[in-house]
Amino acid sequence: MKKLKVIVKYFFGLILSILMAFLCLVLILKSTVLNKNYLIDTMIKENYYSKIYDEINVEMEAYMMSSGFDASILKDIYTIEEVKNDVNQYVSGLFEGKKIDIEKGKIKDNIQKNIDTYLKERNVKVVNESDVQLFIEEISDIYCDEVSFYHFLDFLVGNFEKIDYLINVSIIISLIVIVLLIIMLIKSRILFSSFIASGLIIFFIVFFFQTEIMMDDVLIISLIFSSLVKNIYQTIMHYMVITSSFLIIFGIILLLINSMCKAKKKR
Repeated sequence: MKKLKVIVKYFFGLILSILMAFLCLVLILKSTVLNKNYLIDTMIKENYYSKIYDEINVEMEAYMMSSGFDASILKDIYTIEEVKNDVNQYVSGLFEGKKIDIEKGKIKDNIQKNIDTYLKERNVKVVNESDVQLFIEEISDIYCDEVSFYHFLDFLVGNFEKIDYLINVSIIISLIVIVLLIIMLIKSRILFSSFIASGLIIFFIVFFFQTEIMMDDVLIISLIFSSLVKNIYQTIMHYMVITSSFLIIFGIILLLINSMCKAKKKR
């Protein structure tokens, strides 16, 4: 009977370790990659808006070279503030379950004005207006694709609220079960060992990702977007290392205190 109780306690300890590790990981994700404010703050720190602004310029100029126009037609067709607003609007749409279609009417109007000025100054007449309109459409599409991450995250639209709901439910259930298990193991050293075990679980997850996934070699959409993803990834890894260290140290301290208390009682 005693052996069975010990086995049950160790089983509860294992479940507690897994649940605590799971809860910590979910909370880290919820405060980082699943947090709109965190993502926007990270984009600001990474100077993402300025980089995207420059990237759009480069792509538009590369496309324009085959058109016969010069750089003057791209002058002042959008601002860095508009880039920032459109990126933030797209990100907000992902979290709010709204499909955001980036407004490109203003950009198209500005390109059209610049083209009209360009043609007038050179006394050139357009032979095929449809080619000009196609050019304007393609240029404006470059802008829309860049500020919306090339629609790479569109699958989250309408699903993020469901994901957030499931995460919140899992957090509540995990907390309830963790509290119950702690109460059941309150007088056992297995409880203290569970903190250490949960820390080790997180540590091995970090070790696996750091050794098996070479983020420096990963390219997602573009170098700029990849840099943003790598920054978020490293932040998550950093938080996991801190959490792992805290759980292990906390568990060791509890074990030491428990051992000292038992030693005093024996005296």
